[in-house]
Parts: sequence; structure tokens; C-alpha cells
Amino acid sequence: MITSERGIQLIKHHEGIRNRPYRCAAGLWTIGVGHLIGDGKSLPPEYNRVFTKEEIDAILKLINHKEGISSHAGSTMYISHITKSGVGLARPCVRCMELARSVGIKEIIYTSNNSNSIREKL
Repeated sequence: MITSERGIQLIKHHEGIRNRPYRCAAGLWTIGVGHLIGDGKSLPPEYNRVFTKEEIDAILKLINHKEGISSHAGSTMYISHITKSGVGLARPCVRCMELARSVGIKEIIYTSNNSNSIREKL
């Protein structure tokens, strides 16, 4: 599945873009909009630098066209819903759960109305 240009812009807007390598929540080295660098366990010297906007855009396009969503096979999806009054229910709808399952996502962790995290195996 290929993400549209509008979809890529929305992802960049909501996720943010990082021009320098950083460690994600799982402690793995990533760049741009959550793109894993190699196996993520070490940072190759050639990646230890600031990336231009054009380079980040090229990485996103390459991932999108070569791997698509199926590159997430075996992954865990984390979803939270932040409201003005705190954390809200973020369970995906049935169709979204089916899509996640179809591309190989193995589990989804989402927030509940009482700020707890709920884990569902797919």
C-alpha cells in the first residue's frame, strides 16, 4: 500500500520531523519521521549528522515506494488520544484493526478513557 502525498504531509505534521538521528521510545536509532537506521542498535558514523529537508523527504518517498506499509510486519502500533481534559479512548475501529492485521502488525496498544494502556494481540 502506498501512502498519498497528502498522507505523507499529515504524518509529517502530526509526528514531527527530526533532522538529526535520535533514539525512539524503544531506544532504537531513527531519523526523519520514525525511519529506523539499519537495525537501530548502533548509529553508523555517516548518519551522525544533520539531514536536510530534501534528504528527509527523499527517505520518506523511498520507504513509501519500496516498502509501503508492509514494512511494519511484526510491529506493535501505539495509539493515544489526548484531549483538553486528559487522555481519551483511542481504540481503532474494526476496519482499522483489520487493515493493521492485513499488513502484519501483531499488536496494538492504545489509551483508554481512564488513562490506562490496553494491549490487543491481532
